Amino acid sequence: MSTLPPVPHSEEAERAVLASVLLKPEVLDEIEISTTDFYLERHQVIFEAMVELAADRQPVDLRTLQAQLEQRGAFQQIGGHAYLAGMDLDLPDLGRVETYAGIVRERAGRRRLLEAAQRLAQEAYGGGELTAGELAARFGRELEELEDSGGVDSRVWASDLVGGVLEDAAERRRQREETGEAVLGLKTSIPRLDGLLCGLQRGLYLLAGPPGMGKTSLALQMALEAAREVPVVFVTYENTGASLLQKALCARAGLPIRDVTRGYADLEKLRVAAEELKPVMERLVLIDGDSRLTVGRLRARARRALEVRRAQRCLVVIDYLQLWAKVSRELRELTDVRSKVDTLGGELISLARRLD
Repeated sequence: MSTLPPVPHSEEAERAVLASVLLKPEVLDEIEISTTDFYLERHQVIFEAMVELAADRQPVDLRTLQAQLEQRGAFQQIGGHAYLAGMDLDLPDLGRVETYAGIVRERAGRRRLLEAAQRLAQEAYGGGELTAGELAARFGRELEELEDSGGVDSRVWASDLVGGVLEDAAERRRQREETGEAVLGLKTSIPRLDGLLCGLQRGLYLLAGPPGMGKTSLALQMALEAAREVPVVFVTYENTGASLLQKALCARAGLPIRDVTRGYADLEKLRVAAEELKPVMERLVLIDGDSRLTVGRLRARARRALEVRRAQRCLVVIDYLQLWAKVSRELRELTDVRSKVDTLGGELISLARRLD
């Protein structure tokens, strides 16, 4: 009969964090950790009391902590004076408190991952209202949230960034002097636009305009240019992957699309165009958008493209955002399109940060 392994946690690391705070209360401002990251209930109670004392601008030491716990009726619950006084007996190094906090956060992340997997298993066995695809989408969102809160300290002192900023400036200066050209992000194939934007940098760009103005053609042109250098994932809701490819070939061959449609196309020119664009096409992923597409799934496909092409960054194109927002099952609980677009926009900004 098999037994389950113990729940992920480190009692020693939890005790080390609490002992560090007792010995040096200012470390509370230096570590990224929350009460729920602790596994043992007594440690949760102790840490919460420490945070309350610090919030009230009270000193955090054995006497004030004992008084705070007694006021909450929890002093004996945590083991009394003997437990508090003995917490620092096995503290290896006060200067490594962030390391200990990292262990606590990492174990907490594993527990949350197990809880999410258990919920998924229960719902999958239960045969509820959600389809298998919808369950997978929900689990994907939970995984993203866990990754976002996976213990990475997002705080940074500006002084710590100065060296990196200066090094980057020096590297760009060196590249410009060696090549004779300004250092840009991903090129759009439009030199004047590249000059204004410094190329496409990491982030979210919105291309807007009235119907029939050629937004898709312009986006496709930019995607083909970027695909000379990096993988491109192009999601289309208004066209199909085949129709986008047809547009690209016709543009390269200098042929009107209507000639292909009516059977008058110069096939040799199309074949030459296809051969010329072959290296670009190998970096271009075309996805026909539908109601099941989520930002999580899009992220997975983009990451796969990065892995296959061994690239460090990529371009993701959505054509177009409002239509995705309207049909998305994931956003069906939101009633108006503007809220859906705002939500998708925020998730795409996060996607840009993750994928560079």
